[in-house]
Amino acid sequence: MTAISAVFASVCAVFMFLGSMTDRNGAIELSDPVPWIAAVLILILTGASLYFFLRYGSLRELSSGDDDADNGRPVALLIRNALIVFACWIPVFLAEFPGFFVYDAVDEYTAVATRNFTTHHPLLHTLFLGGSVRAGEVFAGSANAGIAFYILVQMVGLSLVFSWVISTMKRYRPFALIWYACFPTVVMFALCSVKDTVFAAAVLVSVVLSVRVLKDKAGRTDHICLLASLLIMMLNRHNGVYAFIIYACVMGGYLAATSSGTVIRRILPALALAGVLFVYQLISMGLAAVLDADDSEHQEMLTVPIQQLARTWSAYGDEFTDEELEALYEILPEDVLKHYTPKLSDPVKIGFDNAAYEADPGRYRGLWISLFKQHPLSYVNAWLNTCYGYFYPFTVVNVYEGHAVYTFTYTESSYFGYEVEYPGVRHSLIPPVDRLYRWLSLDDDIQRIPIVSLLFSMGAMLWLYLFGMAVFIYRKDWPSVIAYILPLAIWATLIPGPTFLPRYTVFWWFMLPYLIYGVFGFVKKRSSKGNR
Repeated sequence: MTAISAVFASVCAVFMFLGSMTDRNGAIELSDPVPWIAAVLILILTGASLYFFLRYGSLRELSSGDDDADNGRPVALLIRNALIVFACWIPVFLAEFPGFFVYDAVDEYTAVATRNFTTHHPLLHTLFLGGSVRAGEVFAGSANAGIAFYILVQMVGLSLVFSWVISTMKRYRPFALIWYACFPTVVMFALCSVKDTVFAAAVLVSVVLSVRVLKDKAGRTDHICLLASLLIMMLNRHNGVYAFIIYACVMGGYLAATSSGTVIRRILPALALAGVLFVYQLISMGLAAVLDADDSEHQEMLTVPIQQLARTWSAYGDEFTDEELEALYEILPEDVLKHYTPKLSDPVKIGFDNAAYEADPGRYRGLWISLFKQHPLSYVNAWLNTCYGYFYPFTVVNVYEGHAVYTFTYTESSYFGYEVEYPGVRHSLIPPVDRLYRWLSLDDDIQRIPIVSLLFSMGAMLWLYLFGMAVFIYRKDWPSVIAYILPLAIWATLIPGPTFLPRYTVFWWFMLPYLIYGVFGFVKKRSSKGNR
């Protein structure tokens, strides 16, 4: 109990220290006393909170049948809850008609319209989204019709997924229903065309089904649905593949170690998971070949090194040798480097010369290593600035500050994209609701309100899930521990990413009711004497 609390508190304190220092100074400044004080306070607060929860909650456990809430899963209840969630989303849909068509939406539409595809965006999502918009233009004479069709299909699918998750919960069903129907972050992405929405839904289903499979409560249908949801997850975000590999190794190993029977029977789950990865590769390579998709881009994999080179050049460019400058300008021209933005890699990575890098990657790796030896702290600061929002609860998300998009310029907040990109046009039928969601998306007020802001915070969500993992480990609830390795592994793949935005971690909000049920949804078992 003490050890688990100490580890959890130490992790939170480190996150608090690094996040606070980066947020305040944009760099590691050890002379700033505030991060040190904040880290000590968090160390005490989080450690004490977990310790007392484990001490007074550890005697509580699921009573017989409490964790098998979806026994039968009545179709009527499933449909009823789905209709409630869907109905609550309709006013927002009308206010934001045809929906939030944003975050790479125009790129995916253009790919379909011009038949010029790239593996930068998941091809299945590109085909469905871009195809829907083109179908609207061709058959209804309106891009809005195609966008609305896509959003409505997604709303139906998500409402059914959320309703199914609610049906697996014995307790907190009213809370879960209200959360899915009304919480702004959930609603924003339910009505958004971004690939992260489908990805997050697949992660949610995978976690719930993983718990069922590992607790040996799943039927054949659940096993098939788990494999399908994992496949959908990988097909909608490339970083899901890396997270899947970590999850599959742990999941397959655990089932092999705890199962009985022949060797083949014990390794069958691992083989099934390997089969999913094979099918993913088959589909991805097949689509890329059929669509002749360009796969020559390297900048997404090199986001952090690109930022590190750009930051080091910005701060110490006058110390570079002629040879170093020559090599750097071959892949990142000087005009591109001048656009360096600490919290966002897009302005620099968009100008990365893939052809030059492919011609001699060893030359540029050598440059990166050489500059790292000279300016290691610059590299650390460059990395922290693009990721601290993922683990610092008090971050105000404004990575796009000053960037102009189709209908506005980001000023105070970049929490959510909000707009309708070309070729769509917003026609709000309920302007007050539209103004509410614009305020939530583009003003920083909600991110500064004490306590309330934590509900909208990526960092706070991470801490909640780490708290849950600590509880599961203490209870030796290994099925839950293994299931939640998947979203935590996804989070780990975001740390070397281009920036921090809620869209990349929307699965935290989708899974929150189920996490709360897993941590708090238990009752104290009655003793045999009490039963008599």
